[in-house]
Amino acid sequence: MHNIEVLAQQLSLDPYFQRLEKMCSECMSNKTSQWGYDEEDNLICKKCWDRKYYLKHKITILDNTKQYHRTHREYRLEQIRQRNRNLRITLMEYLGGVKCIECNCNDYGKLQFHHINGDGEEDRKRFDSRARKMVSYYIKHIDEAKLKLQVLCSDCNTKNYLGIRKS
Repeated sequence: MHNIEVLAQQLSLDPYFQRLEKMCSECMSNKTSQWGYDEEDNLICKKCWDRKYYLKHKITILDNTKQYHRTHREYRLEQIRQRNRNLRITLMEYLGGVKCIECNCNDYGKLQFHHINGDGEEDRKRFDSRARKMVSYYIKHIDEAKLKLQVLCSDCNTKNYLGIRKS
């Protein structure tokens, strides 16, 4: 009897045994610091608990989400516009400032990204004609952006496209 108590005490101090004690009954993981119990009092990790909670309350969660999006539509759209504007301004600042490099026009509404090598069509295909995807990509790959893009106003960009250069 004494040997069994000593063995149990040694096992409880062993880090490997402690990890085995705290193992999620769903995914068998022991790599989390947050634990909980399900309806049957099985020990589960937070990730599994969140998944089970979502599956149990899926309809309510989706209804609440739809209701929120309906009632806060304008607010959400303004947040998206602001985020897109901030991303564009960030990329423009990386490329030399929020102004046209040819005429120094600083009207944000007229500024555009010009592809130096004329490969804008390739970028439109690559990013599915989504400007935000392109801007986000070039912010992450700024060296590539500096080689391929420059900031021009719509007038200078059109002149550049038509081959009319400022003399």
